[in-house]
Amino acid sequence: MANPKVYAYIGFAARARKCLGGFQGVEGAVRSRKAKLVLGDTGLGENTREKLDRMCAQSGIPVLYIDHPGEAAGKHNNMCLAITDEELARAILEAAGDLGGKE
Repeated sequence: MANPKVYAYIGFAARARKCLGGFQGVEGAVRSRKAKLVLGDTGLGENTREKLDRMCAQSGIPVLYIDHPGEAAGKHNNMCLAITDEELARAILEAAGDLGGKE
């Protein structure tokens, strides 16, 4: 379980409309360089996780795997999210780093 601040920041991003959900939304944000951080569910399938890692590595975008990121954003069925605001992305990474939740 990640730091509760991580989930709070994800909620802020969702309310500010600074996050995109679902693999296709994340893929579009990464390709267009709008994504500043990608969040994946720890329960993602191996193939999806590899695609996400490869896509983000090519674009230089950090990936963070946490439990149920979609629920924090109010997108209960989404297992991946892209944060498009740089300040919120930095805050999420810092909050995750406090507990060593970064992968």
